[in-house]
Amino acid sequence: MEFMKVQIHNQTLNVDAVSGATYSSKGIINAVNNALESAVTEENY
Repeated sequence: MEFMKVQIHNQTLNVDAVSGATYSSKGIINAVNNALESAVTEENY
């Protein structure tokens, strides 16, 4: 998915959802956000 490449390249979660796949796109963006938050939290322990 192109927006995932944009996330990685730009190091941001602020990307546009894919037209016609808004729910899937938002789900993936939220999953990436949750994983990053968990990684930061776990590393602090």
